[in-house]
This record gives sequence, structure tokens and C-alpha cells, in this order.
Amino acid sequence: MIGSAKSGTADKQQSEIDKLVESINKRTSTLVPEGMGQAQSGQISAMERTVTTLKGLIKNPKLPKDVSLEIQRAIQSIESTGYKYYINDCLKKARVAALAHDDKLKHNMIKLAKDTLPKAVSAGAGADFKEMVTKVIEVIQLTGTPVIDPNKGTKAKPIDKNAPPAPPNRAKLGDPEPEAEAAAAPAKKL
Repeated sequence: MIGSAKSGTADKQQSEIDKLVESINKRTSTLVPEGMGQAQSGQISAMERTVTTLKGLIKNPKLPKDVSLEIQRAIQSIESTGYKYYINDCLKKARVAALAHDDKLKHNMIKLAKDTLPKAVSAGAGADFKEMVTKVIEVIQLTGTPVIDPNKGTKAKPIDKNAPPAPPNRAKLGDPEPEAEAAAAPAKKL
């Protein structure tokens, strides 16, 4: 009798685990595609909420390790994709702002990209992605330098109002007509 009671309890526990795995698989089958869609559209806050929900499903100690590892891989994939898309979107907006000479927006977008970069690397984006983002940020920072005001100049080269005018360009001082006359002279001889 004692042996049959133990096997009955084991069967009951196994059926509970099977039900748990089945319900978690149903939840993850909807949450993972939803999270990936949010990640690819750049909805970072919605993606993070979905990831938090998925992490909550893993916390159950009765969950088998293989199911838990599968969900963790899906979480890492969602986070990596989401952060990459978000950083890419921020850098595109920063580049457009730089070309439009909107320094405030450019610096805000670069700051968002820099703040998100460590999250992307920890989610598995890789060192090559980090290096590429760093180079793009550097290029964007050099893009769209403000137009120099001809009356003020820059801090490095201020306009000196008492300076004499620039000397004339001696290469362009010559009379352009003798060249034109020389070219026209052979045509008259014919």
C-alpha cells in the first residue's frame, strides 16, 4: 500500500508538471511572437513589459530546465533584436537632426542610443555591434556642424572688424579679353 501511495503521488505531481508546462507553452507561444513584433517595431517599453512577463513564467521552480532554457533563449533574442532596432532608430533620427542642424535633437538621440547600448551588449548584441554604433555616433557628431555667421565667425576664428580687407587674387586680375582675342584671331585669318 505504501508503494502504491507513492506512485499515485508521483503520477499526480507529474500530471501537475505536464499541465504547468502546457499552460506555459500556450503563454509563450503568444508572448514570444508578440515580443518579437514589438522589438522589430522599436516599441522598447512594450517589449520590456513582455520580457518581464516571460521572466515571471521562468521563476516557477517546478518548471523543467529545458523549457526554462528555451524561454531564456527567446528572451535574449527578443531583447537583442529590440535594443538593436531601437538604437538604429535613434541613430537614424540623430543623423536626420544633424543634417537639419538641430543640435538639441541630435544630442538627445545620441544620448538615448548610448544609454541603450550596454543593455544591447548584455542581451547578446556583440562587440562588433558596439564598435559599429560607436563609429556611427562619432560620424553623426561630426555631421551638421553649424553654419558660420559671417559677422561673428567662430570662437577659434573670430572676425576682426579692424583687419584690412583681403588682398585681391592676382591670378584673376589679368585681362580676360586678350585670351578671348587670341582665340578669335585664328578664326579671322581663315
